[in-house]
This record gives sequence, C-alpha cells and structure tokens, in this order.
Amino acid sequence: MRLEKHVWLTGGMMLVLFGLGLLVLNSISPEIVATQVVAFMLGGLTGWGFLLADWQELKKWPGWWWGVALALLTLPFVTGDPLRGSSRWINLFGVYVQTSELARPWLIFALAVWLGEQKQFNLGFVWQFLLRLLLPVAVLLLQPDLGTAMLVLLTGLWLMWLRGWPVKHGLIAASGMVLAAPYLWNQLHQYQKERILAFLQPGADKLDRSYNVLQSLIAIGSGGVQGRGVGEGIQSHLKFLPESHNDFVFASLSEELGFLGSVVLFALYWGLFFVLSQAVRQIKDPSLRLAGWGLVAMWLLQVVVNIGMNQSLLPVTGMTLPLISSGGSSLVATGMTWGMILGMARRQQAQSQLEIH
Repeated sequence: MRLEKHVWLTGGMMLVLFGLGLLVLNSISPEIVATQVVAFMLGGLTGWGFLLADWQELKKWPGWWWGVALALLTLPFVTGDPLRGSSRWINLFGVYVQTSELARPWLIFALAVWLGEQKQFNLGFVWQFLLRLLLPVAVLLLQPDLGTAMLVLLTGLWLMWLRGWPVKHGLIAASGMVLAAPYLWNQLHQYQKERILAFLQPGADKLDRSYNVLQSLIAIGSGGVQGRGVGEGIQSHLKFLPESHNDFVFASLSEELGFLGSVVLFALYWGLFFVLSQAVRQIKDPSLRLAGWGLVAMWLLQVVVNIGMNQSLLPVTGMTLPLISSGGSSLVATGMTWGMILGMARRQQAQSQLEIH
C-alpha cells in the first residue's frame, strides 16, 4: 500500500472517530464543542507539519528531544497553575495546556532512537537507558500523573523488549521494581491508593472509592444493544457519572449509542492501528522503525487503559480516550503522533524511490 493511502485512510478514520466523540460531547457538554474543534484543527496542522519533516535529520539529536520532553514535563512546576492539587498544566494566554501530553511523543522518539542506534547491549547501557526512562517517570509521579507515568514506563520497556533486551537484564530490572514497590506505594497520593484498592475490591465501598467505576458499569450496561439515544443518557446527564466527558467518556458513549456504537468505535480503532502498523513495517531504518512501533504501542495502550478502566478491568488512572475525550492537549498530541509515524514512513519511501532512480 502506497503511503498516500495510509495518510488518507488514517486521516479519514481519525476524522470519523473525532466526529463520533463530538456527537457524544455535544450531548453531554455542548459548551466545550467549539474548543474541541479548534484543538482538532490545530492537531491536524501540527501533524501535517510533522508528516513533512526530515526525520533522518531529526533522529541525529535524541538527547535534544529527550531534553525538550523533560523540560515540558517540568514546566508546570515552574510556571504552572495547579488545578485540584495537581501540577500538570500551564496557563498559556488563558488556555490550560497539559504539557505531558505534548512531551510523550518526543520522549518515546528519543528513547527509541537511543535504542535503535545501540550496536550491542551491555549492563552499563541498560542502566543508562533506564535512568533516561525513569527520570521522566519520576517527574510525572510528582505532578502527580500516575496514568501517564505508567504509560511511558510500559512503552519504554516494550521498546527494550523489541530491541532484544537480554532476559537477565530484564530479571534484574523486574527485581528492582518489586523491591521498590512498597516505597512507591507510600509515595502515592491517597486518592491514587483508593483507585487501586477500588480495582482490587470493586464492591467494597460503593459510595466512595468504587463509586466512579460502578457508575461507569451501570452506564455501559444500561445502553443495551442500540443505546438510549443521543442526549438520552441518564448517568451522564443527571451527573451520576463523574468525568463523563473525559475519563469516562466511553461509558457515556456506550450508554447513548449502545453496544453497536461501541463496536463501531472498536472497528475504527482497529483499522487505524492496522494501517499505521503497515506504515511502520515499511520503515527500514532500525531506529526510526523502533520509534514508529513505540508510538503505535503508546497510542494503543492509551486506548486499552481508558476502555479497561471504564469496564473495571484496570485501575482508574485518569487516561483520556484519544479523539473521543475532551481535552485540547490530547487532540494536539494525537495529531503529533500521527504525523510522526507517517512522516518517518514517508521519508523512508522517498529515500527508496531515490535509490531506484
């Protein structure tokens, strides 16, 4: 499949996904629709710019991109305006920007290039890489943003596995994480502990720590096969379901559009990831191909985590559902990720054509 088809197919599926999300958001919170549309357009323009970028040149500076990502993560502590006890946003001319959303693609790109350029693994390099991975994770935990921290950590470990991380090194790292688990648990905020406990004991406290998940399950179940209809969702419109436009937007969608609407959502996501994976397979440069797989995996993991927590299959982590949840930063980051993946594939295809001629 030629890359032009990848661009139009993925762009079309993303547009339909955004439209599906907009349909539900307009029902729940019509006041945010205009902001969503502007953010989606900005994400599309950003993605198109990244699509045209010279990634062979950009990959020469992984340390610089890692530094940019780390700077974005720490910026809220310096100039940020804390919201609900969290330092995740900066106020940019009256618009709140979640910098971790914009930092994630660059962080994964830098880590993947480091791994791809490494000729052989040794224990010293493994520890250097883990330091580069765990430092941003630690900053995310301080914000606190447990969901994004876990997303970055798991994607980084996935990259190492793809690159051929020796099993003995993996066992060492796993042992370190097990030993550090009690310390990390004590560093979590109380609400984060309650979310994990609610996942382990979903029915233990229905009016407190399990309330959000139980309301989400009620919303999904009440949608039935065809759904209650757009604007007819009881859980979201009567405010029983918290964060119905963001963390639990999948539950809102399932209640209003039913099982059939969820199937359409799953089919669109599957098609999007399938076509993007086909594009990544065309990349011959090892480090860029690894970066492509990392970005696809990060995106897929975000979808799985959000839908999983809506169905009580995973702990609640505050993870947005790409193209569906409200949030301008998430939409711009989604456009960036799309542009980066297809931009790397485009550059590879252009080089192949030059070699043929």
